[in-house]
Amino acid sequence: MSPRPVLTPKTIKTLATFIQNLFDHDSLIRQLLRGLAWVTLTPLMLLRKLPQVFAAGAVLLLAYSVLGGGGLVLLLVLPAVGWVVWRLAHPESADQVAASVRGRWRYRRIYRKHWPTVAAGCGLTVAGPFGRQVAPELIGVTAHPAADAVMVRMLAGQSPADYADRADALAHAFGSAQVRVRSDQPGTVTLLFSTGDMLTDPIPAMTLDAPDVDFEALPVGFTEDGSPYRLRLLYSHVLTVGATGSGKGSALWSTVRALAPAVPSGLVQLWGADPKGGIELAMGRALFTRFAADDEPGDMVDLVTEAAELVRARSKRLRGQSRKHVPTAVEPFVVLIIDELAFLSDYQDDTKLKHQFNKALKVVLSQGRAAGVSVLAFVQDPRKSVVDARNLFPTKVALRLDTASEVEMVLGKDAWERGAHAESIPESQPGTGYVLVDGDPAPVRVRFTWVTDDDIRAMAQQFPAAPPAPPRHGFTVVTDDDQDDDTGAVA
Repeated sequence: MSPRPVLTPKTIKTLATFIQNLFDHDSLIRQLLRGLAWVTLTPLMLLRKLPQVFAAGAVLLLAYSVLGGGGLVLLLVLPAVGWVVWRLAHPESADQVAASVRGRWRYRRIYRKHWPTVAAGCGLTVAGPFGRQVAPELIGVTAHPAADAVMVRMLAGQSPADYADRADALAHAFGSAQVRVRSDQPGTVTLLFSTGDMLTDPIPAMTLDAPDVDFEALPVGFTEDGSPYRLRLLYSHVLTVGATGSGKGSALWSTVRALAPAVPSGLVQLWGADPKGGIELAMGRALFTRFAADDEPGDMVDLVTEAAELVRARSKRLRGQSRKHVPTAVEPFVVLIIDELAFLSDYQDDTKLKHQFNKALKVVLSQGRAAGVSVLAFVQDPRKSVVDARNLFPTKVALRLDTASEVEMVLGKDAWERGAHAESIPESQPGTGYVLVDGDPAPVRVRFTWVTDDDIRAMAQQFPAAPPAPPRHGFTVVTDDDQDDDTGAVA
C-alpha cells in the first residue's frame, strides 16, 4: 500500500486559513506585537517623568538630612495646612485654583484622550489629508463643582447649533447626565458636561451685606455648575412663568431681597400689585413705596397707569439729553412687581379696566427700560391670549411647567431643543427653572434662593421704603450752584 500524502487539499486549506488568521486584525501576532510595544514604550514613558521623580526624591532626601524625620513629616503636612488656611481666608481664589487643577487633570485623563474618537462618532470631524479625520481642537477644561466646562475651537463651517444637536450623543459618550452648549465668543463653543446636580437641595436666602446694589447683576440664586446667577433687571423686564407650586415666590422674593439694601435710600422704589388679596406681597409691605391689592381692582390698574405716565414724563425729559436713565435718589429706579399678571390682563370681568391695564402695561414694557422703570411679572398661564405682551419681556424664566408646548410658548422651540425641559422639573425642586435672555440662545438652568417668611419680615423691618417725596407743583428747586444760571423761574 502506498503511503498517504501529507499535503492533501484539505491540509493545505487548513494551513492557509491558519496563516491568514495570523495576519487578521485581532490575530495572535498583532496581540503579541502590541504587548511588545507596551513593554518597550512603558519604560520610555516613565523616563519622561524621571526628572520630576528625581527632583521630588532629592527634595525629600535633603529635607530628611537637614530636618530629620519630624521635619520631613512637617514638610509633608505643611502644604495641607496651608491649603486649609487659604480656603478659610480666601475661598474664592482657592476654588479657582482647585478648579484649574481639577480641570487640567480631567483634560489630560478624560477629554483629550477620547475626544478625537467621540468627535468622529458624533459627526463633528472633517476629512483631512491622507484620509485622516480632523477633530475640533480642545482648548481647555474648567472643572466646576457640578460640571466640566470643555472649551472647543470649532472647525470652519461649524456653529454652536451643530454641537447642540449632538448634545445627547456627547453626553452618553463621556458618561454625563446632560450636556449644555454655550457660545461665549466667536469661533469657540463651551460644552458643559454635568457631573452632579447642585440644585437638588433648597438654597438659603442670600446674605445682605453688600453696601452697593448692582441693578444689572442681582444675585438671586445659583446655576447648575455651582456658580452664582446674577439677574439683570435695570434696563430690562422679567417674565416668570410656572405652574402652581413651581416656586414663583422664590423668584419674586430672591429678586426683592437683592434690591432691598437700596430701598431705604430711595435709590430704588418697589411698586407692588397683588391680585391675590395681598397674600404674597403684604408680608413685606414696608418695602414697597406703592402697593395695591385686589380689594379694588381699579387701584392696581391705576398703579400700572401711573407707571406708564412716569415713563412718558421721564422719556420726555431724557429726549436729546441721554438715551437711558441713571437712577438717583431724586429719580429712582422703579420696579413694578405684578404677582398674578393673568388676572389683570385677561381674567378680570371689567372690560374697560382690562383694556386700560393692557394699554398701560405695553407702554411700560416698550418704553420703560430706557426710562428706568422695569416690570417683574409672574403668571401661570403662558398662552398668548392671556399674556399677549410676553414678547416685550427681554428676560423670560420658565419654572416647572405642565407640557413641552408651554416651554415653547415661554422660551421658544429652540430653547427646548437646547435642553430647557421645564416640564421635566420635579415638584421636589421648587424655584428651579430655565432663564433665557434676549441675544443669548442658550438657556441657563438656575435655582432661586428660598426666602422664608421670617426672612421677609426681617427685610421689611431692616429696609423700609422711604416716604415718597412731595410733589414739586411745577416749581424748580434752586441750589447755590444754580445762582449764576437763570433756572429759578417757575416751570
